[in-house]
Amino acid sequence: MPPRRQRGQLVSHADVFTLDLHRALVEQLPEALNNLARVPLTESNLDVLGDERGVYQLFEREQPVYIGKSELPLRERLGQHLRRCSGRLNISVDDMAFRCLYVDAFVDAAAPERLLIESYRASGLAPWNVSEGFAPKDVGRERDGGKPGQWFLDRPVDFGASFTVPTSGRGIQLLTALELLKEAVPFDLFRFASRRSRAAKDRIDAATDYPGRYVTLPTGRAAILAHLRPVMEQLPPGWQATVLPPGVILYKERHLYGYALDGWRHTEEGVQPLPRGAQVTGVS
Repeated sequence: MPPRRQRGQLVSHADVFTLDLHRALVEQLPEALNNLARVPLTESNLDVLGDERGVYQLFEREQPVYIGKSELPLRERLGQHLRRCSGRLNISVDDMAFRCLYVDAFVDAAAPERLLIESYRASGLAPWNVSEGFAPKDVGRERDGGKPGQWFLDRPVDFGASFTVPTSGRGIQLLTALELLKEAVPFDLFRFASRRSRAAKDRIDAATDYPGRYVTLPTGRAAILAHLRPVMEQLPPGWQATVLPPGVILYKERHLYGYALDGWRHTEEGVQPLPRGAQVTGVS
């Protein structure tokens, strides 16, 4: 067996190189981001992005508010954020901007988001990077009854905003109406019982009560409650549509959520307004 190679003597003309990836990410990624222009968070600015993944920074009123890493194409993840910031009180997408960096697999494997968040939060430059706040995904049915993140409490859905649904005033299948509403609402969360629901009860309720029912939604612009009223009238008693700070949910249930802002409940006496939750304050 040949002898093991020994490291040579460390002298003025021979030394050891150690790659400090942490330092490179913490110093070079922010520097690269800072050298980029900020542009409005609009569909047109997102459309020119490629399919690469990477890191990005969000701004509100020219102030940095969020640092993120996307495992989806940056165009898709930033599009989710655009929808998240739309149709809410106390925030306007006209005030939002972004910039982003495509990163290769080597940098991505080193978890740049965590390092960037630590660096930017320490400097007060990432106030939306909190676990219960500006999340990219729906928290899910099982957490609807909990306290929404502070980001949502400060920026609840603007359920009084009007919008149109492309139905031409004709009667359509109830499930189709719900799917069209999901696409048309100005905010990002509109969740209802369907065959894709996780809970078996919700899948059964949808399979039992949706078929054979037709809805005529309002023509022209109308608020979400006006669009939901004819849906609720067609569903049998026991169904409830609830407006929560993150968005709207519709299930066969009788439950008053502590943070319910508004909604409808179909009882034996007909469709009734849903009482406001006891924990709701400061939202008109």
